[in-house]
Amino acid sequence: MRNGVLRAGQTLSIEGSVNFLTRYMDSFMLCRRKNVQVDNKGKRCVLPGGARQTHVLPMKVHKGWLPPEAGTLKIHVDGAFFPESGRAAVGVIIRDHEGHTKLSAWRLLVHCRDAEEGEVAACREGIVMAARWPDLPMVIETDCAAVVERLKSKEQDRSVTWSLIHEARLATEDLCSLDVVKIRSQNNVAHELAHFAIRSGRSQVFFSSFPEFVLSLVCNDTMRLLMKFLFAKKNQGVVEVE
Repeated sequence: MRNGVLRAGQTLSIEGSVNFLTRYMDSFMLCRRKNVQVDNKGKRCVLPGGARQTHVLPMKVHKGWLPPEAGTLKIHVDGAFFPESGRAAVGVIIRDHEGHTKLSAWRLLVHCRDAEEGEVAACREGIVMAARWPDLPMVIETDCAAVVERLKSKEQDRSVTWSLIHEARLATEDLCSLDVVKIRSQNNVAHELAHFAIRSGRSQVFFSSFPEFVLSLVCNDTMRLLMKFLFAKKNQGVVEVE
């Protein structure tokens, strides 16, 4: 389907995608429960062995990207630092509440002392680039708690990253509003962009059109959100695991 859309100009409706994923989920749940039903399409499970005792556990869904409120842009940033070589880079992705990508960027850092400095540089980069939309409220999310605390603080600290923190705070003044949030694993796209900068040895920014690999990363992030919604819609709540 992906090749048909990208290369042959075919179209696929949202309803068609939801129907496909719903059927896929039904098949998955059936296999997990080893429930044998009549199958006239030749897709019946042929794995040997009888059913074993199962335990019911809460369903765990990957915590991927979550949309911001309508009219708000969400900035995800991440820094990559390799102490062995000293190479470092940052990744930035900005999306709206519908998941549309507004900006993607990755940049190599010439000087970086450690991973924390890379995270601070990533936040500064994201805030500076967000100034392209000064009239919209912003949310910036990073997985570094120390950086979040320093960005929210009004006091001057004596850390080596103070100059970067100061630049990020100054850039915040160009925005309508900015909410700084600590996350755990929702910045996968920004993470991949930072590592791509290391691999490619290039720094790039995209505003309107985006490379195919960026669109693929964003699509995977959105798909996780859709699957989470479908599981909740099915009201299963649990899966059986051996």
